[in-house]
Amino acid sequence: MSVVFSSIINTSSLSTSKSPKNAKNTSIQPPSLIQHNILFWNNCIYVMNGKIAKNLTKGGSGKTSNGSQDSSAIHLSNVDAKTFLSGVPLEDKVYKIDLGKKQDKSPSWILAGTENLKHPEPRFGASAVCRKDSFVVFGGVSAKGELLNDLWEFNCKSETWNQLTASSGIIGARAFHCAAYIASQDALLILFGRLKNGLSGDIYRFSFKTEAWELLNTHGKIPSERELAAVTLSDNGQHLYAFGGKSTKGKHDDFFRLNLHTFSWEEINTSLVGAPANICDDQSVVPSPPKMQAHVMFFDRGHVLVHGGSYASHFIYDFSVHDAVWRKIPVRGHSLYGREYHSLVQANTAGKFIVLGGFREDITQPKDGQRIQVPKKLECVQTFHFKHQDNLSKHVTFNAMRKSGQMIDLKFLVGKDKSFHCHQLLVQRSPYLSHLIEEAARKQDAKVVTISLPDVSPLVFHDFLTWIYENNLPQIHSIIDLCKLAREYGIYDLVVHCARQFHDKINFKNIIHLFIEVENKQEHTLRLLCQAYIYDHYTKILADTSNVQMLSQVPNLLQEVMLLSRDKRPAEMAEKFPELKNVPQDSFKMFDTYLHSLWNGKRANADLKLVARDSKSFLVHGALLAAQSKVFLDELTTLSRTVMKINADGVILEKIIEFLYKGSIGEGNSVSIELLKDIAVIAHQWVPSVEDWAIEIMLDCVNKDTATTLLSVCRQLRALENIEVLKQVCKQEIANKFTVEELAEIIANLLA
Repeated sequence: MSVVFSSIINTSSLSTSKSPKNAKNTSIQPPSLIQHNILFWNNCIYVMNGKIAKNLTKGGSGKTSNGSQDSSAIHLSNVDAKTFLSGVPLEDKVYKIDLGKKQDKSPSWILAGTENLKHPEPRFGASAVCRKDSFVVFGGVSAKGELLNDLWEFNCKSETWNQLTASSGIIGARAFHCAAYIASQDALLILFGRLKNGLSGDIYRFSFKTEAWELLNTHGKIPSERELAAVTLSDNGQHLYAFGGKSTKGKHDDFFRLNLHTFSWEEINTSLVGAPANICDDQSVVPSPPKMQAHVMFFDRGHVLVHGGSYASHFIYDFSVHDAVWRKIPVRGHSLYGREYHSLVQANTAGKFIVLGGFREDITQPKDGQRIQVPKKLECVQTFHFKHQDNLSKHVTFNAMRKSGQMIDLKFLVGKDKSFHCHQLLVQRSPYLSHLIEEAARKQDAKVVTISLPDVSPLVFHDFLTWIYENNLPQIHSIIDLCKLAREYGIYDLVVHCARQFHDKINFKNIIHLFIEVENKQEHTLRLLCQAYIYDHYTKILADTSNVQMLSQVPNLLQEVMLLSRDKRPAEMAEKFPELKNVPQDSFKMFDTYLHSLWNGKRANADLKLVARDSKSFLVHGALLAAQSKVFLDELTTLSRTVMKINADGVILEKIIEFLYKGSIGEGNSVSIELLKDIAVIAHQWVPSVEDWAIEIMLDCVNKDTATTLLSVCRQLRALENIEVLKQVCKQEIANKFTVEELAEIIANLLA
């Protein structure tokens, strides 16, 4: 789960020597803006471009709250963005504020680049991205209402503008588009947008090395033409995510991912149909954010987050790349209004984002549907992805331990002479392998149990272990052999993965060859897929003479194909193989389910005893503790312990162990605040992920009745890493809910 906290960055408005003429003593501060750009470089925030707007109304009278006519109001009707944003002035300055500079007062706004003789004309609906030590601005709408296609670069060090001219290629003028800078290619991507004669769904690339524009040839599930969409890059720069926008059919809620190496689009299906029970039972999980336009989107440590695009949306929508589901996350602290046409930029600190401008609904005028500008304040959004929710990190550690030979307790001799070293805990979720491990452990008095598998291909077993440890198979040596092995071992998530890979591989030219191969190897799951494909494409398959020739050599299959041409369609896989029903294509999730069962039942092959200070003892798997705690990893690998004493009461130690197996403790909020505090203190030393969980649960407990108690807990836990989040939320709750007199009493009690 993401915890999102919002606050205001205090700024002062001071005059500066770079103020315009006749305004030397006036304050410098960006006006209320929409369709502007905000960027971050070297601890400084820059604001440029955009429309200067006040009240915006839709179908209303254009009157202010006191009933007088508001001449600056913008009336919205069923017209396009360019039309309804016309008639108000454009911003022609660049504002800058230094958040890293040490100063007595709060940071101040100044004007940047005022000495420029050469600069772009004012615009709105443009794109701006950060490239090395500069910002690159493209397109937009001019003050005359004309679409632009000029490209400008603002050097942050010299604070000067330079227009970039393409040596070759051309891109049409556009606005309300998306842009991204691809550092590995030193290139600017321009996606979607409004053209003079409609909308665009193309992608153009500008190479800063060749100074040339190029229309990219993309493939896959390509998004439709649209404007006012949002895009963001993944942390590793390998993918670009796109969500929403507006087309001639209205707003969208579709979600896409673009591979930046192959430029292949993929639509991400986030439907909850057939999702595991633990996902469906999560109250924060939603199929998708609502249809939206003019929103912002950002990527943060494995999460795609979306805000705005609707006046009523006071949430952050969080897509976990690992879980592949959306969650609706409430914003704590300062109210982060739902809004459109605002801007957001990521600060240097992970999880910290700055929001400025846009417009929102005036809740005091609900009948008139009045839209008012968002207060011209810098709003800070901080996201906290608690470590215990990141199942990926646990498996990354397991895989690193396997590669470095740490905590190894199992050796497989596969084929003639190939050996594989791994951890019993990960492979024993296979009923077949678990039985072999127990049998071998009884016969062998050794720290590392050895099992022989002479009839298994080393290449296939390599793929099997790769799936178990990495939940990914970039290359499968033999889909049919791996699927058969996974079925025999009872690893049904791998069976599902193989079946999907096999299904994608089938075509009318290779189907008969594959059908014969699965028949010879007696792989029944994939055989059913072949039957279904033949039934659906019977005429086209037999029109190919090579298929008929192959079938003629296998009379029993030829007869079966002939029957398939007139019989009813073969059963669905879930009907034929019920053990595959609702099984996710996810090794990590299945392992977590297995760990949960170990907590509730017998902990097979547990190799470590933990002893509490009150002499209560617990049998656990050392590898599991090592994968979730560097302290345990160091202790167990250097000292090879089988017994460890923990300086904690038995009830606290039991709760921590429960978390390591289940990923949670009890019913969450049912755990008392006092117990949560004690868990956090002990976990801080041994298992930081449990500390994160305890703080998150305390965050969920914050309300008017508990805020003061939890603020007192914060003082006791001030050494903990994430306690500042809880402290801020408690303070905000106290400020929102209590009167001045009540606050005075609370402060007196805290000081006492």
